[in-house]
Amino acid sequence: MAFRVTISDVEKARLRDWREKATALGISKPFDRALRRLTEQLENDPVGTSAPAIRYLHGLGLPLFHLVYLMLYMQFVVDEAKQIVFIKRFYIVPGHPLGGSSDHFGS
Repeated sequence: MAFRVTISDVEKARLRDWREKATALGISKPFDRALRRLTEQLENDPVGTSAPAIRYLHGLGLPLFHLVYLMLYMQFVVDEAKQIVFIKRFYIVPGHPLGGSSDHFGS
């Protein structure tokens, strides 16, 4: 059974902005590939294909994980009982031309 992946409107907007920038830079295919690969991993095996960042997200009692592929880094929470993945935040890996100063992890 596949996991359902949920993403906030804020993160959807962030991805749209990066996709537009990727198109302008001529790197939309790698961006799309990264997003597709991460989404497939979350739908099929979010726990087995990622590493826990910290054991529990404050107050929810759910593990917080992180995953990176190409230029995209994401943090997400997994509710295994309900088979839902909640994407917390996307980032661009440091040094990649898509990222601005607030797009990198830790900013």
